Amino acid sequence: MADVCDRMGLALANIHAYLLSGDEVFKTSYQSFWVTNEHRYNDLKNTAGLLTSEQRTAYEALDKARQVFAPFI
Repeated sequence: MADVCDRMGLALANIHAYLLSGDEVFKTSYQSFWVTNEHRYNDLKNTAGLLTSEQRTAYEALDKARQVFAPFI
């Protein structure tokens, strides 16, 4: 779960920098971090049954947020 959070934060920071600067380096970095985020999220999704109830609540909130965010990717 920490990897998902970390990669999402890095991806969002890079897309923010790209939108402010227009520098393609940030766009490329965003895409790289987002691909890694997708892989880690799928790993998390596949093992969600192992989460505690508190972790499950956090995972479900993350899943809902990703569904809202997905059309903008």
